[in-house]
Amino acid sequence: MAKEWSSSKLVEALIAAGMKGVTKSGLEKKIPKSIRGKSASILSELRSEGSIHGPFKRRADYYFAAKFAPTRAQAERLIDKLLRDAGLRLTTQTDLSAQANGFLQVFFKDALAALKSEAKIVELKRGQSTFYVHREAVIKQLRLPDDCEAGQSRKPPIQSSRHSAVTLKDVRPIYDRLKTEQGGISTVKIYDIMTRLGAAKEDLHRLLLEEARSGRVSLHPASTVQFDSKVMAAGIRLEGQSAPLVTIILREDV
Repeated sequence: MAKEWSSSKLVEALIAAGMKGVTKSGLEKKIPKSIRGKSASILSELRSEGSIHGPFKRRADYYFAAKFAPTRAQAERLIDKLLRDAGLRLTTQTDLSAQANGFLQVFFKDALAALKSEAKIVELKRGQSTFYVHREAVIKQLRLPDDCEAGQSRKPPIQSSRHSAVTLKDVRPIYDRLKTEQGGISTVKIYDIMTRLGAAKEDLHRLLLEEARSGRVSLHPASTVQFDSKVMAAGIRLEGQSAPLVTIILREDV
């Protein structure tokens, strides 16, 4: 029986289970007894080839077929919707976490950090409590234009980056390393790039503004007051804009 058995049967079982997933012990029972001692390596091989995702901890270890596995993107969409629906009503981190139940809880902290870094939600502090509100609700209430991409639309007179020692080719590897260190979060602080690169702030600013106009870089203001003063000081200040642009996202195809 073991000779005829294929690990694809585990994938089929997970597809049939859909979003419910299957526990590790449940999968092991589907492996013939004669090779059950190799279950760890069988599951590891399926994970490596991307056929299954897991384990996700919830009283037991669960696995999912790739197309049914919970993801950080799902957690981000849930948090985004919850805060959109809440409008101007402040929502605590505890309340958000409680509604990101099930396996999405695994991604809750990373999803929250990603939404903050992308300026989609605003974090507020009062004493020991942390609150969140959707950016669009604040903009609508204050009747402000949504200028999160202001770095792309404004064109202050600057020198061409070809006159600067700093190029996008210099920035790319540092950006990629920082992104990896952040767990794949695309929004990276200008301060971190500047210190890793060892470049003059003015030269880096000139480059980023020019590349933003070309659409290769997007510049973003702080979405939280928790940034250190040195991070804020390294940001780009534009005329008529109170908050500095302190983070960037570099397009993948450049």
